[in-house]
Amino acid sequence: MTSNCRRKSERNCRLMIFDC
Repeated sequence: MTSNCRRKSERNCRLMIFDC
């Protein structure tokens, strides 16, 4: 989960706005 999020956007993923 964290790895995928890093690939897209850490900030966006942090808020769970974008599905990584």
